[in-house]
Amino acid sequence: MYHIVSDRRARRSAESIYEALLDCLDRKPLAEVTVSDINRASLVSRATFYRLFDTPTDVLEWKCEEMLIRAMERAKESTDRVLLTFINSCIENHRLIEALSSNNVTHLFYDVHIRHMDEIGGIFFPVLAVPETDRLYTFALMASFIPAICDVWVKSPETSGEEVLAHLASSLKVLRGIF
Repeated sequence: MYHIVSDRRARRSAESIYEALLDCLDRKPLAEVTVSDINRASLVSRATFYRLFDTPTDVLEWKCEEMLIRAMERAKESTDRVLLTFINSCIENHRLIEALSSNNVTHLFYDVHIRHMDEIGGIFFPVLAVPETDRLYTFALMASFIPAICDVWVKSPETSGEEVLAHLASSLKVLRGIF
């Protein structure tokens, strides 16, 4: 769990810890990264780390939530291409997405989506007019959707947000044939 307060100094420390964790992940897998490794790389004390996070994995989950919140804020301003806004946010945060994918922890991104599904639904659903009976199924698909797309994108990062949407549209046509 993470415990970031709105204090500017705490947020700066959390960002330093996050950047240090990414640097550590360039050298070894998440399962082998210790709090001591992060402290050495970030120059943030052990006490500060534990005041903000319980584990290194919590750092990644916090950053997923930060990314999702920013994407939702942008999506509210740009209602015509909402999905593209979310995909571009993932592309902008490619180091985070790569870290999640390469360490098999994309479930963190899924978990964050589930926690914010009512807010995400509020952004998408006015456009889609989803029947109430389908709402939970739609939530589950949406929560799986973006993290899964990002996981695939990491394997071909030269793809732009527009290209990802084109691949997605084509794939949905294939899936429609299955159903």
